Amino acid sequence: MGSATARIFFRIMVPLAVPAIVTVAVLQFIQIWDDLLVGLLFLQTPQQRPLTVGLATIPSQHFLDVPELMAGSLVSALPAVSST
Repeated sequence: MGSATARIFFRIMVPLAVPAIVTVAVLQFIQIWDDLLVGLLFLQTPQQRPLTVGLATIPSQHFLDVPELMAGSLVSALPAVSST
């Protein structure tokens, strides 16, 4: 009985769950990629910080250059957009 239950699970239930699993994986990747708080609080040196933290600190370090900020935002969003 156990073998038949496992076969039913893997042949019917797992294929039905694949779209939900992929959706959760993509959304989790986007959330981790755009996580600003962890990079800002726990990584102290600027060389270790992720790109999103660097973009957030640009206005405080220099005068606000909007085209530079938008170009950096586009580059930082590309991996998350291309994974979908």
